Amino acid sequence: MNEFSAGGENLDNLLDRLEDRTQKVRVAEYEIYLVRIKSLTIGVKEGRTDQVRRTEESSAAFRFVDRRRLGFGYTSVFTPEAVDRAVSEAAAGAKLTDPQPGLGLPQPSDRWPELDVFDPELAQIPLTDKLAQVRAMEAAALNSDQRVEKVRQAEYRESEVSVRLVNSHGLRYQHQGTLVTVSLMAKAAEGSEAEMGYEFDFARRFRELNFEAVGREAAGRAVRSLGGRKAAGGRRPVILENRVAAEFLDVLASSFLADNVQKGKSILAGRLGRKIMAPGVSLIDDGLYPLGLTTSPADAEGTPSQKTVLVSEGVLSSFLYDYTHAQVDGLASTGNAERSGAKSPPGIEPTNLYLVPGSKSFKELCQSLGEGLLVSEVMGVHTADPISGDFSFGLTGVWLKNGQPDYPVKGMALAGNIFHMFDQAVEIGSDLKFFGSTGAPSLLIGELSVSGL
Repeated sequence: MNEFSAGGENLDNLLDRLEDRTQKVRVAEYEIYLVRIKSLTIGVKEGRTDQVRRTEESSAAFRFVDRRRLGFGYTSVFTPEAVDRAVSEAAAGAKLTDPQPGLGLPQPSDRWPELDVFDPELAQIPLTDKLAQVRAMEAAALNSDQRVEKVRQAEYRESEVSVRLVNSHGLRYQHQGTLVTVSLMAKAAEGSEAEMGYEFDFARRFRELNFEAVGREAAGRAVRSLGGRKAAGGRRPVILENRVAAEFLDVLASSFLADNVQKGKSILAGRLGRKIMAPGVSLIDDGLYPLGLTTSPADAEGTPSQKTVLVSEGVLSSFLYDYTHAQVDGLASTGNAERSGAKSPPGIEPTNLYLVPGSKSFKELCQSLGEGLLVSEVMGVHTADPISGDFSFGLTGVWLKNGQPDYPVKGMALAGNIFHMFDQAVEIGSDLKFFGSTGAPSLLIGELSVSGL
């Protein structure tokens, strides 16, 4: 039998053995991050099961710091030879890499918040029940309108994540969470025209998902796009649907990361305390947000999660920090060290980032606009310049007349600057929704450039 085993329920025993091995290395500071992910994916197509896939993987990352030099190694194989190789890579890096200002590992916390992010029933729900719900989601899409021709994708995913984190300062942290997601893409056709519609939902518990609502909404978005045409161009007020506002916020997010600020890669450098958005706009990053996608008691370094106000009533209030970059600025970490698995060291990322909602319903926003463009989807968001904020995207949407849908719009482009756009926010909706880890309500923007493609 191998000394190290990733199977079964011995995650704590495995961590103890990894730490015993690590302590034999002469290094000023060490950290071990051990994660196990169990996942299930179910796909349905044309009423039949398209895929059922289960996976389970454990991996460990070793981070060594010596004289502000970083060493890193990882392994997903737990034989003595594989662990030795990962530890040796980390030890070598801590001797050979260039020093980094502020580099170090945090002290242990007195306590971490208790969060309800684990569904103990998830593993006990029969596969047949989960499969039946995915089929019901597909059927809801197909039965919602006769113009819905087919469902391209109906998928369910679940994951159970178990984390162990220790460092040489005595920090010992553990966390267990579950996440379930569903998504569906529907195709609607009328005559020679066809349009696609997509919708998804996520929750911490299986019982909180509304499968059929996801199917109906995806189908509805496809149907509502049929018959799209161009509208009058020019500079005009527009409404950004909440999913579009969230995509813009995704682009903006990197400007609030302390590493980008310190490297001069953020337009917000040197602007703390200054107005950067409209007076009614507030932006929050909240690692404790109830049932958020990235909600957890601590970040990937073991720093307790917190709520950080980035923009308060239009004024820049804070940036997001991990331990190292907080040390450079003489501040405390905001708990924003994040990892995309164990294959790389943690970096600074937002947790649950969202615009604070206003009091007006979506219907009231449309009535405020009167006649104009509702933008329901943008294409090519990745092409926006994350530093300057300049963008030009294709769009689809709806032309509103007297606050009511008049006709679908497509074949047009939206151009401007994201920072200027948020400064032009006239009214904020109450319909806050998260799309992944970023959330936003719908926004009425005072003026944006709209043109035909």
